[in-house]
Amino acid sequence: MRLLLIFPSVPDDNEAERPGVRCRRNSDSFLCFKPNEDEVALMKLKHAENQLNLKDKFMKRKS
Repeated sequence: MRLLLIFPSVPDDNEAERPGVRCRRNSDSFLCFKPNEDEVALMKLKHAENQLNLKDKFMKRKS
């Protein structure tokens, strides 16, 4: 008779900090996805661009 012990997979500290890494929790059916660094940088860039455009429109209306 075989005894099989199954422990939930716990990501190590290095794995938790890596962006875009798929980490496994308790089973393969439940996966969590972290945003990729490139996607986050692109979102921040688009947000800054939108803010700049709004400020530009506001300044043009004032003058």
